Amino acid sequence: MASVGSGYDSDIVLSPDGRIFQVEYAMKAVEHSTTVIGMLCEDGIVLAAERQVQSKLYENDSLSSRRIYHIDSHIGCAVAGLLTDARSLIDVARAEATNYREQWNKPIPVEVLVKRFCRYMFQHTLNGYYRPFGCAVIVGGTDPDTGKHELWMADPSGVCWRYKGVAIGKTRQAAKTEMEKIKLGEIKCDQALKECMKVIHSVRDENQSHKQFMVDCSMVGSMNNGKHKFVSDESKAAAETWATTELNSDSEDDDEEDDEM
Repeated sequence: MASVGSGYDSDIVLSPDGRIFQVEYAMKAVEHSTTVIGMLCEDGIVLAAERQVQSKLYENDSLSSRRIYHIDSHIGCAVAGLLTDARSLIDVARAEATNYREQWNKPIPVEVLVKRFCRYMFQHTLNGYYRPFGCAVIVGGTDPDTGKHELWMADPSGVCWRYKGVAIGKTRQAAKTEMEKIKLGEIKCDQALKECMKVIHSVRDENQSHKQFMVDCSMVGSMNNGKHKFVSDESKAAAETWATTELNSDSEDDDEEDDEM
């Protein structure tokens, strides 16, 4: 029996019902990734990404497993999907940021950067000798002109949206449900870091619970003078302790309610 995309898999063409299977397959690569989230705060942006520890022999910050990157001094990003595709796209984004600085002698606005590399992603859905990028990118940054903090997400189709809170990866729907309980845009980055840890721990795939994992985090905003910086190990450990305590407390409350019923 022929597969659903039979006859349309080998090239970037529209199917009879108007779908591009190559783009949908690229989105599936993102959906099978670990959880990556971004939160807009009152004083900045927090990015967090879960990553599996493939081997204890790897360095903790090895490039082969990293999911958070600098793009410019005031912009950072977190990626889900194929890491090699993501690194190639990040190089394009960095080149765009550098070219803008050379041309206009100032940092590139977040919206301009996102729309520029989204056009690049979109071009890979048009030409048969390319394939779509198998990754999605969450971009957080501080606008150099207005000082406002912006959170964007770009998917393999080249579409970008601006968010208060966004999650990508295999547990994105559960993560979004948890994030809807948080007052996004109103809390401080320090609290958002704790909430990010809590969300990632609460939505972890039970089938992967036996595997060791780490959470990479970064912030960009007023606490760093508008710069993008990685969160220290001490701050991550404190946030993780808080998240674990909160989850255990919530679990005990649920057990008490079940007993009363």
